[in-house]
Amino acid sequence: MNWYKLTPLDILMLRDAKPFSPQERAWAGSIFPPNGHTIAGAFRGLLGKERFNIVGPFLCYQNTKNTLYLPRPLGFVKSVPLVPLTWETESYINNA
Repeated sequence: MNWYKLTPLDILMLRDAKPFSPQERAWAGSIFPPNGHTIAGAFRGLLGKERFNIVGPFLCYQNTKNTLYLPRPLGFVKSVPLVPLTWETESYINNA
């Protein structure tokens, strides 16, 4: 699996697909973060592939560690800590 990070050079304007002309209503609803169809279309144009699978989009914070933010699992309730995967031996939960 490959990871790609989109870093805009200017402001990203993501809106719904309704008409946006002076004759129609002069406002459009914004969408953030962009849905998967928007990201897939951008990558299809960039990579030139007709078919590929995409998982995401996910938000990240660019610092020294490049922190990746994933959505909360559907079964997550209140503040119960999640059980780490078996390969994650450096977790603070294993030290309890």
